[in-house]
Amino acid sequence: MMGLLHRRSVELGLLPVGGAGRARVLMYHGVAEPGCDRRNVRNIGTDVFDRHLGIFRKAFHVVGLEALFRGERHPDKLTVALTFDDGLRNNLSHALPVLERHAIPATFFITGANRCGLRALWSDLLDLSEHHTDRHLQVSGRTWKKNARGRYADPQTGALLRDHIKRCGVWAPKQEINDQLTDLLDGPLQADRLLWELLTDEEIKRCAAHPLVDIGSHGWWHNDMGRIPVEEVREELVQSRAYLHALTGKAPRSLAWPSGSHSEVSVQLAGELGFEHQLSVDGTNSQRPGEAPFTLLSRYGVYDFPVRDRWLQALVAAGSHE
Repeated sequence: MMGLLHRRSVELGLLPVGGAGRARVLMYHGVAEPGCDRRNVRNIGTDVFDRHLGIFRKAFHVVGLEALFRGERHPDKLTVALTFDDGLRNNLSHALPVLERHAIPATFFITGANRCGLRALWSDLLDLSEHHTDRHLQVSGRTWKKNARGRYADPQTGALLRDHIKRCGVWAPKQEINDQLTDLLDGPLQADRLLWELLTDEEIKRCAAHPLVDIGSHGWWHNDMGRIPVEEVREELVQSRAYLHALTGKAPRSLAWPSGSHSEVSVQLAGELGFEHQLSVDGTNSQRPGEAPFTLLSRYGVYDFPVRDRWLQALVAAGSHE
């Protein structure tokens, strides 16, 4: 009851949304046509994204990620910076025009998928394929079948395949997903290509040249790097940094850990390799700006929340850091 009363009071303007003098990094993935979230929740419609930016522009102090890490804060408002994970082509075709309309900067975090010969990231391929096939999948020596909710799961334990792959961390089960589902990309998933197509090298260059866009690393294989050997982490980060440097002419300084997965050792290693600004997701460890030796901040994932404007502001402000 108290929670509902608090929410209602915020919505009516009786209580502040909070966040003054503090900061929050926001995490998006994709922006496509209205209603796209019904097929892949990591994407939101251009109409929703436009509403978000209108709210943020009015209520918050919106800055680039670099400025937020330098410590820029508005004394009377929450300071926010926008980021996009995964390097989807819709970041260029659909998100960037909305960013331009509101004159808001963003950082796009890119994987090594192009150089790895991948057409789609495993997570999008799996999630979207669940709408189009009932074939059984063989992953990690086990058979995975669609459950009553249409999700691939272990029929014995009910564990979701997606969660199993993330817990494994390594690439092997993701390769098995690609081997068994990639054929759908040229079939039924063509209708959903806005939700899985990745930026090409040339498109990444175009993004990097745009005054509102900064390019950062999202790893190489999109592995959960808190769960793989440190030498594999090093290899991924070195490859990613070299790839993006050669492509854009600028060595990336920021790194968004895939799925927020990292370890104390991997954070220090990434800093030594030149990734001064590191991002996790809510629920993982974080440091305050300026803490030695390197800075790691959490992010708030923003999706299509059907809530009123002031409550959205309060959700974003909750958990903000100094």
